[in-house]
Amino acid sequence: MSSLESLPAEILLEVSNYLTSRSDVLQLSQVSSTLYTKVVPALYADVDLHGAEQCERTLGMIAQYPQVARHVRKLAVHPEHELDPRPRDQYRAWDNAGV
Repeated sequence: MSSLESLPAEILLEVSNYLTSRSDVLQLSQVSSTLYTKVVPALYADVDLHGAEQCERTLGMIAQYPQVARHVRKLAVHPEHELDPRPRDQYRAWDNAGV
């Protein structure tokens, strides 16, 4: 176990708060399974979804993995705000999926 992995989860979460982007936190979590377990709360604390496809995929994953869902503290859903717009008839009805 590396010295980084031996740090308490609280310290690693504090360190992750100082990282400049969510991508940096993701990269830290991918160092090892031990670090992933300790940093996952920072990855999923604030979830901001844009577009129907991203909403459907992410909400489905959150419903399937309660161990991840318990870390979500803020969830913003913008199903009509596509980062890559597509015709309206291609939207799937995710809002009635029971998620």
